[in-house]
Amino acid sequence: MSREQLEILVDYLKNEVPQLLADYPEAHDFWDAFDGLSEVGLERAEPEDKPWFERELLKITHAHGLDRPG
Repeated sequence: MSREQLEILVDYLKNEVPQLLADYPEAHDFWDAFDGLSEVGLERAEPEDKPWFERELLKITHAHGLDRPG
């Protein structure tokens, strides 16, 4: 997956988090849904882009005050 495609996915995820929080108010359900959406990027990112994508995922969740449980 190219960096440009990852950037599109990041933008999508940024916009999707509020709806995911509304649809999945329980933390474990939210994280299951978020992980499902972000998995394609994690699996298909080029090795040099994976750390960047992971940081972007953290920025997205932290912007909404979300920390992964456990």
